[in-house]
Amino acid sequence: MAIDYYFSEQMHKNDEPVIRFYGWDPFCLSLGRHQDIQAVDVKKLKLDGVDLVRRPTGGSAIFHSDELTYSIVIPKKLMHHTALYL
Repeated sequence: MAIDYYFSEQMHKNDEPVIRFYGWDPFCLSLGRHQDIQAVDVKKLKLDGVDLVRRPTGGSAIFHSDELTYSIVIPKKLMHHTALYL
C-alpha cells in the first residue's frame, strides 16, 4: 500500500491519474485508515505468515488472499461526474 501513497503524492505534483492492479504474496490483512489495531491479534497473523498493512481509505479489515486488487488515484479536477467518463 506504500505504492498507493507514493502515487497519490505524485498525482498532486503532475495531475496524472493512475490505475494499478496487484496481488498479495504473502496473504495480508489490511486495516482501514481509522481502525484500531488493538482489535487484531498481530502475533497470530505472524504465526500464520499473514502480513498486516493499513489502507489510506476507511472501512473495516479486509483479508487479501488469492485475488486481484486495484487502486485508482484521480486528481480532484477530474472528479466532476461527466469528466469521469472520458
